[in-house]
Amino acid sequence: MSDESKLPSPEELQTFIKTAEDAASEALENGNDDAAAKLFNEILGIVPNNPVAHNGIGLIAVTNDKANIAEHHFRKAVENAPDWSDPHVNLGLLFLHGGRARRALKMFNKALELNPEKTGIRYFLAQAYQKQGKKDDYENELRHIVTEDPSQASACNDLGILVAQRGDYEAAIELFAQAADAAEPVAGARTNMGNMQLLSDDNTGAEKTFDLALKEAPNSIEALVGKAVAQRRNGDLDNALLTAERAASLAPEHAAAKNTAGTIYRELGILDAAVSHFTEALELSPNDPGPRSNLAMLRLLHGDWAKAWPDYEARTQVPGFTLSWGMPKLPHWDGNDLSDQSILVLSEQGFGDSIQFARFLPEIAKHAKNTHFAVQPELVPLMESLDGDIKLIAPETSLPEIDVMSLLLSLPGRLGIDHPDSVSGAPYLKAPSPSDKLADTIAQLDGFKVGINWRGAPKHTEDTKRSIGLDSLSSVLGVDGVSFVSLDFSGIEDTSPENMVDVSDHISDFGDSAALVDALDLVITVDTATVHLAGALGKDCWAMIPFVPDWRWLLDADTTPWYDSVKLFRQPERGDWGTVIDRIKAELEAAVGS
Repeated sequence: MSDESKLPSPEELQTFIKTAEDAASEALENGNDDAAAKLFNEILGIVPNNPVAHNGIGLIAVTNDKANIAEHHFRKAVENAPDWSDPHVNLGLLFLHGGRARRALKMFNKALELNPEKTGIRYFLAQAYQKQGKKDDYENELRHIVTEDPSQASACNDLGILVAQRGDYEAAIELFAQAADAAEPVAGARTNMGNMQLLSDDNTGAEKTFDLALKEAPNSIEALVGKAVAQRRNGDLDNALLTAERAASLAPEHAAAKNTAGTIYRELGILDAAVSHFTEALELSPNDPGPRSNLAMLRLLHGDWAKAWPDYEARTQVPGFTLSWGMPKLPHWDGNDLSDQSILVLSEQGFGDSIQFARFLPEIAKHAKNTHFAVQPELVPLMESLDGDIKLIAPETSLPEIDVMSLLLSLPGRLGIDHPDSVSGAPYLKAPSPSDKLADTIAQLDGFKVGINWRGAPKHTEDTKRSIGLDSLSSVLGVDGVSFVSLDFSGIEDTSPENMVDVSDHISDFGDSAALVDALDLVITVDTATVHLAGALGKDCWAMIPFVPDWRWLLDADTTPWYDSVKLFRQPERGDWGTVIDRIKAELEAAVGS
């Protein structure tokens, strides 16, 4: 019998190779790289161009950080199995992680052509587009994946991040929820969802979401920090502090945990501890705008404005800061001479901020070639009374030719307003004439006319500490000889006392509100835009201020440098509105009696 008769037949050899391929692949899948490598090399000893063996050895080389060897074997697998998508994907991933995104795109596109139903390949393709900076292609691929297979958690999470960056928090929440509830969820997706709920001012929903995230990962620092923020906004300061300090103890080098703890200490009135935590957070993360702007606001609260204004510029980098106008691509005014320049000033934050800081515009108009003020449409009728040649711009208006720009709340720093004594509390706005219907309503009021506002915007992040229930004011509303007028124009429907006049049907903007306030004898309000409106008009106003006030009200005094006509009634301790209301009732009785 010849030696040739002992050789296996082609069929037997094929069966042997297939069995060896399966065994090697199984060993590789089970993490037994040595056994897999031995079998794959034996296969190559018999069939040098075997694509399965080349692909397997390439995968083993990747795990051992031997990129050159991996690339050689993946290329061999692609060369010898041009219709098999796996080695194309593996070579593409090697290129992608090696910074060769263009080559990765080529491999992934070929793999997708070979296996169009495999959404995992499309996800790798999306990552390659991202690496190349092709944002539209990146988003299109992610949307394709999510549409075809909403269970693809990574694609849902990545698309959620994209839409969140554009400010579409509602869509982001839905995508993060899909990523978190998938069979194979993305770690951190539920925390991402909670953070979006915070940015959407859904603080109660956010706290529930972070609780679920902490059930999945009890020591997640990001979820603990998010929960602490939600608890603080919901007014649960004691538990918020416990949550934040737990995060800080688990991760002493975590700047966000320190910053969050600082915000809670601030709300508790423990200001030294707040300063300490903000300072530590900045030391850990010097470029973090959160603790920098928080520290600036504490300095503003203490009247240390010279140090505060430069760091207060960090507010624009804090997540959630937006401008109705976007941020024009214009140089920012640095305080230099404006005599030959046109300046655009952009309003920011709330109505109260716009009213308060509009006082600086006439000074700008004195020195600038042209002064343009982009302001909320609701404020235009009021702002038309500002002194100086100030051109008002609505959000949709196309911008004229501008040389420099400034955010409205940056003006005092640029103008060198470095101390509370530098501010004039004199009125600087004038009320327009009331409409006929509003005038008729005001004319029917008898006695001492008092406007009341007991709540701010419900979605304001600090609303839980400033708004009060209308029933808490019942003793004030019972003072004889007073006609009370509601200054609550929030649109929230509830039952008002019989002796409070509702004029909301006659109020369409702040011009109408100003006409109403101007006709009153006194305004009593919590810390809302109503304070600023009354103060800017020079109308007597009693403002109810929380124990730990917003920075603009400074500490301790019952007067404010911002408005000569405003008197501050401060809580003696956190949550104590009763004492404030008793004082207001007594002073109102005295004012009516006089």
